[in-house]
Amino acid sequence: PGSLDKKGLREFLRDRVKRLGLPAVAWYVALGPLLAFLSARVVMGVPLQYGQHGMWLIPGPPWFVVVLFFFCGVYGFVQTADGGTPCKIAFPRVSTFLSVGVLLGLVNISLGDAPFFVFMGGAKQFVNSAVFFWGGIAARRNGWAQHLEQLPVRALRFLRALTLLLGFLIWLLVAVAFRNDVSDTQVGVVQGVFSVAVSLT
Repeated sequence: PGSLDKKGLREFLRDRVKRLGLPAVAWYVALGPLLAFLSARVVMGVPLQYGQHGMWLIPGPPWFVVVLFFFCGVYGFVQTADGGTPCKIAFPRVSTFLSVGVLLGLVNISLGDAPFFVFMGGAKQFVNSAVFFWGGIAARRNGWAQHLEQLPVRALRFLRALTLLLGFLIWLLVAVAFRNDVSDTQVGVVQGVFSVAVSLT
């Protein structure tokens, strides 16, 4: 948020292209395909030609850079169109944060796993990423970090205990599902709450 306020939309977007857009393009159209080619040809000895089977464009680790670039662009245009007026939101209660986690968990089990644009985890990964991106901006604009630092000790202990409990529960559910060869879909709900709880601790 601060970068957009200082630089204005044009410079903000130019900076994001330089910091995020160009590195992502470099991976997708050059470094990624080259790494795939060298891995197949040199390391594994597979007679693969550069760009064969559509491998001239390779997704990979920088997917999050593409997502951040896209979200920053949308944020920049929306904020500018709104006249740069920050959206004032009071610091939510811990129960409200955890309710958002439950909703994200329901999204996790409701939407499929089919890849969605650069999101290999599907549309649910897009929704989760968008919510946390917006949450980060809202937190920065409204000084939520200071409120988090002033949470009562009991609330902090509760969040830490909940985070540990949910982390153990996720491990247990995945282990049981793996051992018995059954679906671990229910883990998605727990992961939603865990992702919010761990971000608050």
